[in-house]
Amino acid sequence: MNASTIVSNYLIYIFHYTFNAGIIPREIGDLVNLVILGVEMNQITGSIPISLFNMSSLQLVSLGRNNLKGSLPREIGNLTKLQFLYLYVYRFIGEIPKEIRNLVELEELNLGLNSFSGSLPMEIFNISRLRNIDLSFNDISAILLPNI
Repeated sequence: MNASTIVSNYLIYIFHYTFNAGIIPREIGDLVNLVILGVEMNQITGSIPISLFNMSSLQLVSLGRNNLKGSLPREIGNLTKLQFLYLYVYRFIGEIPKEIRNLVELEELNLGLNSFSGSLPMEIFNISRLRNIDLSFNDISAILLPNI
């Protein structure tokens, strides 16, 4: 078994200060068993590679306080085991994709301090485990009606 096979089959978490500047490599998608990706405050630039959104084993993604930009792709809906998503203090733009409704295990969502716009997909409120949502300092509109 070569080193890349060992890494892709057995690495289950990358946490804090791993990248320390630069970009998230496209090859991160090869880490098929990765469960936790937490690399906050690392001065990471560029955009999040689409390959990250095909890592179906991810349960926690925390990329807050980096210099990432771009939009949140529809492929976010592929992360069906995701429980915690922290993408705060970025320069994300555009709408939050409706595919976020596929994150049925999601418990916490923090997209605060970005430049998201448009309407909040109301299906997000059908995620029964979701207990915390932070969408502060975005330009998102939603009509929230009490459950009578």
